[in-house]
Amino acid sequence: TEVRVLSRADGLYFGIHAEQPPEFARTRHPTRRDAQARADRINLMIDFEGEGSTAYEFTVSISGGIQDAIITGQNGYKYDWDGVWEQAVA
Repeated sequence: TEVRVLSRADGLYFGIHAEQPPEFARTRHPTRRDAQARADRINLMIDFEGEGSTAYEFTVSISGGIQDAIITGQNGYKYDWDGVWEQAVA
């Protein structure tokens, strides 16, 4: 897995290239927003303050489904937060 990060005044950009050997099946079940994806996926969690009190989770599945959450206290997930962000899967 290779990750590239670009920081600009208008936001953060992440490019993730993940390879999987062809003998391992890929799971591509479509999912609705904020549903737990039963599919191969990438999870990105960011603590912008670096204090361990609040972080944000961004998940993209191989089928393009997304999930996001606010994490408080390192284990309190609130999935009713719908952040404004963009993603693409190829």
